[in-house]
Amino acid sequence: DLAHDGVQVLRPEPRGVLRVVLVVGRGPAGPLHAGHHQLPPLQDALEDVKAVAKAREQVVHPLGSLELQGEALQRYYRMLCTMESRFPISREKTHINKLAFSWTNSFKENQGVRQHNLNFEKAAVAFNYGALLSQRALDVDRTTDDGVKVACKFFQEAAGVFAFVKDHISIKVDSPKPVDLSLEASKMLEHIMLAQ
Repeated sequence: DLAHDGVQVLRPEPRGVLRVVLVVGRGPAGPLHAGHHQLPPLQDALEDVKAVAKAREQVVHPLGSLELQGEALQRYYRMLCTMESRFPISREKTHINKLAFSWTNSFKENQGVRQHNLNFEKAAVAFNYGALLSQRALDVDRTTDDGVKVACKFFQEAAGVFAFVKDHISIKVDSPKPVDLSLEASKMLEHIMLAQ
């Protein structure tokens, strides 16, 4: 475990789950003051951090139906997109460079990757959303015509998510990329979803 200026990074979770914990109230705000970014009053910032932490917790430890889990993944992904526009996270000195995201490769569970890159977190969340959509397709009763149509819709959506990861997010992930975020794996998953 690492701790730097109020940010604690934990070891990768099993089965492709991401885990990062923001520790509030420990040391100076440090990385949040990097560069030229203005922060809202401290109380507002703390409420925002709590909201992100809660959304992340719902993604890391999913509860409820697959539909509710999908909503949690989408909500957290939107938060990451908002964070990206306000707080650039990377290894660059002018960016927030002490926050790292850890992820376990979904194809090789004993292989973890850690990056100082918000796009890495976004790619993993989107990957998990694509996997969840494929699970929803498998859970549909495919013995009826309507069931087959619903399953096909979920498989097509999953293919679209994996294509989006390949074309828009994975290219922004630092090298070496985990196998599951590689161009080849994303393309393979896209095609498998469409083939089903």
